[in-house]
Amino acid sequence: RHPAIPETERDASAAAIAASGLLALARQVDAATASRYRAGAERMLSTLAGGYLARGTPAASVLLHTVGDHPQRREIDVG
Repeated sequence: RHPAIPETERDASAAAIAASGLLALARQVDAATASRYRAGAERMLSTLAGGYLARGTPAASVLLHTVGDHPQRREIDVG
């Protein structure tokens, strides 16, 4: 957790990518580790679904509060 939350930028797209990676890794490891990876991914996806879906907005994106190019300071907190 970033120490400046809630006073910092959020990147919901990074969380979605991390969750996808955990689900992919879960298919490659032993059952106990896979269970931990899936549980972590499910927590992330639940958080995204609960507070970051672009419902009822004119946004073309699926998620709110995403970042496209942080190093160049472009597309910060979009969606």
